[in-house]
Amino acid sequence: MAETYEQLEIMKVIQFPKNKEYESRKRDEKLSAAIKMLEYFVSEGKEFNIVVDKETALTLFEESTSNQKIQDYVVLTTSDRENSQKFKVNINNSNLYFIQGTEFD
Repeated sequence: MAETYEQLEIMKVIQFPKNKEYESRKRDEKLSAAIKMLEYFVSEGKEFNIVVDKETALTLFEESTSNQKIQDYVVLTTSDRENSQKFKVNINNSNLYFIQGTEFD
């Protein structure tokens, strides 16, 4: 009986933590793939949308949206206001944010 208890205690010590390096590498790979996709769209002259949830949008737009009500999602779009209707985003409760290209100047 004591031997079983000792084995269980040893197993607790051998528990492996989450591999944060692996998770970080996977995020970096996804970022790299997303950047390549966006670069392709831009090189082809295509418009694109990026949809983010409310929590993410609030961290990105914390200052500029203090007076604006953010809904459940924000759609970041390269389309201008006139052509935004051609993108049929099937997400209810979303705000449109038109990317100008000068946001981080």
